[in-house]
Amino acid sequence: MRVFRIMSKNARAFRTTVGMSLQQFDFLIRDVEKAYPEAEQKRLDRPGRKRGVGAGRPFALHLWGMVLPALMYYRIYLIQDGMTHLFGIGQVSIFTNIGKIAPTIWACLLVPRDVYEKAKKYTIEGLNEFFPGLVS
Repeated sequence: MRVFRIMSKNARAFRTTVGMSLQQFDFLIRDVEKAYPEAEQKRLDRPGRKRGVGAGRPFALHLWGMVLPALMYYRIYLIQDGMTHLFGIGQVSIFTNIGKIAPTIWACLLVPRDVYEKAKKYTIEGLNEFFPGLVS
């Protein structure tokens, strides 16, 4: 993927855009690769499903190509329409891929999602609840 090759050549820009180093991204991808098949099977085996498992169009991106746009979206709030130019897929695919991979990413990250959701609503002063001593 062109955008990843370009970003991976500048470690500082990668960290700023994605929110983690290339090494951390590699570790996250390894964890997501382990957890994703089970999470996807669980998502697809829901009751009342109208189509069989495996029906529908396959993903246009590899697994790491699904993780990267999701991290960029949550890190810098890059609009999905803008990501279509970077990743070469449609806005609906970006939206779908982020929705499918995000729960697995949250499960693999060290910060629990509920803590993340609460933390992003707070001001710096409010973060003292989660990180005592952060604000002096």
